Amino acid sequence: MSSEFESIQPLTPPKRKLSVAAASKLAIATVLLLLVLFAALPNYLQGRGVGTQPIPVTNLQALRELNQDGLEVRGWTTREQQQISVGGHPWSFQVMEQGEQNALLFLRPQKDTKNQPEVDWVDLSNFFRKTRDRSSVNFTVGSSNIKARLFQAFTERQSFAVMQWYAWKTGGSPAPVDWFLADQKAQLRDRRLPWIAVNLQIPIDPLDDVASVQEELIDLGKAVQQSLLDDVLQGSEE
Repeated sequence: MSSEFESIQPLTPPKRKLSVAAASKLAIATVLLLLVLFAALPNYLQGRGVGTQPIPVTNLQALRELNQDGLEVRGWTTREQQQISVGGHPWSFQVMEQGEQNALLFLRPQKDTKNQPEVDWVDLSNFFRKTRDRSSVNFTVGSSNIKARLFQAFTERQSFAVMQWYAWKTGGSPAPVDWFLADQKAQLRDRRLPWIAVNLQIPIDPLDDVASVQEELIDLGKAVQQSLLDDVLQGSEE
């Protein structure tokens, strides 16, 4: 891997601010626990009892292949792809290029029928020394409306503009609760909405800000979402 990405190459994130990370994980885990308490609602509304198997995710094989093989993003060339472990979860990690522009793509797809988004953004934050300039952006791909969060992140040797969201067929959001509510709605129609955690990073000068590459990030985000819709999520909820 080229030197510009060496600052995040180690697969073991640095130990920093463990108390803050632990508190964030606890807060998110508490919210997720509350969501789980409502997860049986579609079963009850459809006459299913406790212990009934959840509605299956029909395209698990494509999700698993994504984790192992990565994603072919239209208009971009993948220079390197490997499966790495972040926070105890397997992620696909790719180094991509388009002309002189480089980008990093992290993907964590749903691994089984019961798997839900967890503390993915907290896990990834351990790669960064600090962050700043947090904001959000909305974009549309076909009929999918996506909300993503943006920020600038610093490692010991590199600065990145970062975009994050959970992708599913009918939309996307950085908030697990948004996917949960969309999936619950789909289950009322005997469907599922599999999810994929997406983390995009473009290297920028430390003195620049996210606004300087926001349009490039949005264009890349659209390309990633479209590739996911075409190659991975095409068999999910209509």
